[in-house]
Amino acid sequence: MPRGITWTRLALTAASGQNVIILSQAVNWTTNDEIIITTTDTNIAHTERHQIDYIENQTLIHTKLPLAYTHLVLQQTFANGQVAAVSAAVGLLTRNIRIRSQRAGSSLTGFRILITDYRTCVFDNFSNQCNDTYYKGYARISNTQFIGFGKLDDTYYSDLQSGISMSHLGDYISSRPTFIDACSFDSGFNAAIGMRSTNGIPITNNVIYNTYRSGIAVTGMNNRVENNLITTVYWVGTGQDASISQFSSNNDAAIMARDATSVRLLNNLVAGVERLAYRIPGESCGGSDVYTPLNVLNEYSNNEAHSVMSGVSLWPTDKGFIYDRRSQQHGIGDFRIPRLALTNLTGHRININLTYPYRGISRSNSCSLQPLWGMYMCNSSIDYRMLIIESMDSDTEKRRISPVAIMSNSGYIDLINGPQDQSFCNGYSCKRRISTFMAIIQSRQTYKIFFSSTPPRQTRFRILNADSSIKCVLALQYDSLQHIDVYANTMYIPPTNRDLSAPGLMLDDRPNGVTLSSPSGSNYFDRTYQMAYFAIDGSTMIDIKVSPLLILSFGFPPMDPASFYSTNLVANLAILLNISPDKIRRVNIVSASNQTRIRRQTSRALPSIQLQIELRDEPRTSSTATTGIRAEILSNVASTIINRYQSGELQEAWKNLNITNGTAPSVLNTQEPFDNSSVELNTINKLLLITPPNNCRQQSPCTIQPVLVAYNVEGNVIQKLGSKDRPWQVKASVIGRPNLILPGGIANYSGGQTQYTLFGLPDIGTQQVQFNLIPPDGVNSSFLATTNLTVQTAFVSVTRAILAGQQVNNIYVVNVNETFSVTLMPVDSITLLKLGKIQWGSWTWSANVTLRSLPKLNRYGSLVQSNLSSTNIDLTEGTVTVTNLAINATGMYMLQILMVSSNNDHSIVLLSNGILVKDDTVTLITESDSFSSNITFAGDFDALNSSGKLEEKRTMICNHMINVGMPLISDIIVFKGSVVVTYEADTLAPNVSAAVSKLLSDPGAIPDLTLTSVNMFGRTYVPSSASSSSSGSDTGNVSTNVALIVGLVVGLVGGLLVIFGVVWLYRAHERMISRHRLGVEETDEDKLTGVDANGVASPKLDNHVSSTNLDGIELFSPIFINQTQSKTSNRNLNNFQAAKPVLPSSMMEIIAFD
Repeated sequence: MPRGITWTRLALTAASGQNVIILSQAVNWTTNDEIIITTTDTNIAHTERHQIDYIENQTLIHTKLPLAYTHLVLQQTFANGQVAAVSAAVGLLTRNIRIRSQRAGSSLTGFRILITDYRTCVFDNFSNQCNDTYYKGYARISNTQFIGFGKLDDTYYSDLQSGISMSHLGDYISSRPTFIDACSFDSGFNAAIGMRSTNGIPITNNVIYNTYRSGIAVTGMNNRVENNLITTVYWVGTGQDASISQFSSNNDAAIMARDATSVRLLNNLVAGVERLAYRIPGESCGGSDVYTPLNVLNEYSNNEAHSVMSGVSLWPTDKGFIYDRRSQQHGIGDFRIPRLALTNLTGHRININLTYPYRGISRSNSCSLQPLWGMYMCNSSIDYRMLIIESMDSDTEKRRISPVAIMSNSGYIDLINGPQDQSFCNGYSCKRRISTFMAIIQSRQTYKIFFSSTPPRQTRFRILNADSSIKCVLALQYDSLQHIDVYANTMYIPPTNRDLSAPGLMLDDRPNGVTLSSPSGSNYFDRTYQMAYFAIDGSTMIDIKVSPLLILSFGFPPMDPASFYSTNLVANLAILLNISPDKIRRVNIVSASNQTRIRRQTSRALPSIQLQIELRDEPRTSSTATTGIRAEILSNVASTIINRYQSGELQEAWKNLNITNGTAPSVLNTQEPFDNSSVELNTINKLLLITPPNNCRQQSPCTIQPVLVAYNVEGNVIQKLGSKDRPWQVKASVIGRPNLILPGGIANYSGGQTQYTLFGLPDIGTQQVQFNLIPPDGVNSSFLATTNLTVQTAFVSVTRAILAGQQVNNIYVVNVNETFSVTLMPVDSITLLKLGKIQWGSWTWSANVTLRSLPKLNRYGSLVQSNLSSTNIDLTEGTVTVTNLAINATGMYMLQILMVSSNNDHSIVLLSNGILVKDDTVTLITESDSFSSNITFAGDFDALNSSGKLEEKRTMICNHMINVGMPLISDIIVFKGSVVVTYEADTLAPNVSAAVSKLLSDPGAIPDLTLTSVNMFGRTYVPSSASSSSSGSDTGNVSTNVALIVGLVVGLVGGLLVIFGVVWLYRAHERMISRHRLGVEETDEDKLTGVDANGVASPKLDNHVSSTNLDGIELFSPIFINQTQSKTSNRNLNNFQAAKPVLPSSMMEIIAFD
């Protein structure tokens, strides 16, 4: 059914808490339709999804739940009469035709629809010949809702994994048009629409919400992208593991036309993107001297973007190999200087060459360049020494803080880069680099030191091969206000501006007094430039430690500053904050407008006031002492103060103590211990349930988790409640059963909402849930006794649990007859998350373990279960363990575990990973980065992985290699790249060449995979044409085998040095087998594998849906699709058949072929 207008804009600003919005256009939307309201701030997650309760006059929409965030409508009229308007958009998601992925979720994979061409051979019965036949698909899609589309991918051709992918359709044909119009795309994992080698296709009036990477990705020529709304597009790295995303340079846009020859981009709106809004080719240049082909139409008009990371990004002018700041290609030049050294206090860039015109090690005029040497020669009057700068933090090998800038007062900048990889993996991937830097310094100089990232919490400095006559002043820069403790030869040295008359550590405002004549260890922290100055000589080791510091900044309305001097301020603050007075190290009263300190005298115009308080403990007398300052104590103090302020108690206590004539602070900013910035706190006024729990199963996490949001009195969302270490918590309970403990019933509040992930309900039926704040530390629980802070749901339905299994302790390598145990965890089959309880009622679990029978290449071993074998159930950890298992022969095996409840309500079948069983005399190489050999198979890695067959293939490949006599000295690992198996073989074994020959002679030994190459010790061998065409033959090409033997002999001789090195290293450095997984790299999809009644692995619970397999798609009437299995590539669609829809063709028509 056509819906007319698919998206429009708000007419008036919609404030958080209200449930009425006014549209700028009349629409024909109806009750229970789902809509989205786009964000107008900097948080893309503030795009809201709502359901229409009812609608008046086609423009006034009442939502079933109140708005969580404010959505703005702004209009600005300029002097020239031009009007700029920015407003939130409202898009319609609901369509009466839906295509839904049933199990898209943790795998970040949904369905895909491919529209393409292909060529095949069609047999003609009359001519008795096979005719080469070409097919080209087309599609007319409108008024359809797509839910759970695409597959997360970060490659250059990732648009091929889009929800609807058009490939090689050529030019638009009016007699058989292809278009996508008035559709909605909801919650995907890649672009909704992707096009390659396709021209002139109209993509119009669509709403795309909540996906990764892009909304629309087009190439080709003249494709028309018009009047589309795209919102909530996450950077691809958000969906990746941090170990991968930290290296991602993906900068794709919501509308991506990077590779298009031309595109027509008209009247689109992009709102809420973690990267770019539009990435497009430039417009065609004009002028008589510029030739533009007549069929190339670049047109950009009236496109809008807001709430995105970058509004407009322009590439810099191409300068070839010449750079303004020296060669970036070789990693040298001013661009490597740490950012903070290149800016002033206001954040503006400075000309570094004015103050530091020279580069390299500091030197005097007595030094002269010796061209033949390529170095400077200095006379003996200059004392050069090596300064060691060492990070003492636990992350010294993992966190990069270089390049380090050493900046002398004589105008030199010396950049020290990081040291080489110190790990033991023979590759670049480990990136373990000890943060120890060696700088050449000149005695009697002052140096400023800048790190390229956050400085370590403890940094050590030493001057090598020097005595006390070699002396310097160093200044280490910090990127925030911190309190620095300096230790000289492990003994604490107080700063030069310490108030010696005070009983504790109190600092006054004296200027920096650290000079070259100061004793070694003398120190001073410059609060303005955030530089820690200290003196060091050759006989002293200096440790600089960042100490826990809590900074409170109270804001007051305009008032008389004399109010702060009329009482014993420090003593009263200590009473108010419930702390010892000696923890207050600094109190400062400043003007909120210009940050200048206010003296006792008053002025006629009363200023707004900031009261700044710094709290910390006494420093330890020695860097090796175990008593003294403790970070957790100050964190507890911070938590209590924050809690009391956000509950409103601190403000009331302030008034009662009459510290400032009854005026309480209106603002509090806090910088917690070890933080680099301050956060403004808000007082809580109300708590609202934004998303109620839904789709709940017994003892299982609900598919839709509850979301609660706290608001202040102005109606703004509170981003943070409590301290970073102790956030406020919300507890759920069932009304009428307050003592019932709910699974995952307690959640922290952070990031502007509760963080429920495992909330569930224990019993089948309908239950009403209540949410309450848990009283924070230091707060009287009476403030929680208000209806604004207690929230109740409507009745929530709970259905029967549907369970699956997950292996907890993967076992990869064991010896023959070595006992091992297998531990499993029953999980929810929908969310794949742990249960509240693994047993309830009176029933118990039993487990049976057998060896999995492979389709081919089974080894001859059997599973041994002794009298000591048992099934242990751990109700606390939620696991079931089968103990004392063993396998009595070498090879690789998979276990099949059957778990059954005693009441027969639940049955779980789980396949383990492949377990390599070896002789106890064999020592395996476990560092997979150093494997020198690999085998490549033609096959679909993704399809095998998604169908649960990948581990089975790995097991058969390993057994095949053992059967042909390959002398393995490692486990095998399977990677993507077709299907690549890496391993290590014994270079001294005499049967290597025979094993490789057997592999090459039977390339089809593994079902559904074809061996294409074997790489041994750096040389590559391929099967002969005879063996490729006749799989199973034992006789390979003679010339190939001769070349193979000669090549392997050369490789073996060259590998002798390698094997001797490996033997020496492994005797000197034993490594545990479990250090790296010895098998296929684990994904979320590896954890669950279903097996049918015939013992055949079935698709996983989070089944992928390819373009030729629509099992995971829910097709709502009136669309019917006939589908048969296909093992062809994505571009071969001859097994996909689409029936004509029952409704008129304007609704949705997909025609796969002519």
